[in-house]
Amino acid sequence: MCYRVERECEVDEVLWRFLEIEFQKEKEKKKSGAGEWEKLLEEIKELSADRLREHIRKFAERKQNGSPIFPWTVGYRENESYRQIKRWVYADVDIERLYTCGIDPNKVSMKADLIKARGNLNKFAKCYAHKYPEFEPREVPVEKQVIFGIKKEETDKNGTIELLDGAHRTVAMLRNGDTRSKGFTGIIGK
Repeated sequence: MCYRVERECEVDEVLWRFLEIEFQKEKEKKKSGAGEWEKLLEEIKELSADRLREHIRKFAERKQNGSPIFPWTVGYRENESYRQIKRWVYADVDIERLYTCGIDPNKVSMKADLIKARGNLNKFAKCYAHKYPEFEPREVPVEKQVIFGIKKEETDKNGTIELLDGAHRTVAMLRNGDTRSKGFTGIIGK
């Protein structure tokens, strides 16, 4: 099995965990001053669930960063993929079964290598990651070993869960020999 459900969770928990990780990444890169993720966390900390999702939706529209997590959690503009999600679960995930549709759209050679790997991150990590400096082997702190994905039944990719966020951490974990990670998985349903 590609994942073992530990518990069901609400989309708000998925969003909070994603935002916390983005904030930590921003904090590590930036030496001083509040960044956009820190400002967002400050703005939403007292909001009700409905207002939280609406605020994050507006942020996603303003930011336009292309993060696939937003369409699957809150939707924005014309993309309302979140309506396909029946439930979110927190699960123990077999990261060798993860696939992605893209990591960096600006790198044509990386896209070609992902196509050769049929999107499978394990194959990409083993066969192609060494070609890209951003995938140099590195330790991934336990608190960041979290994936965000969507369980899809039928796909032309080599995997069963589409990774929405965390490709760099997942490739690093795979290169370190890790095979499982905790993560949030959206289950598509009718």
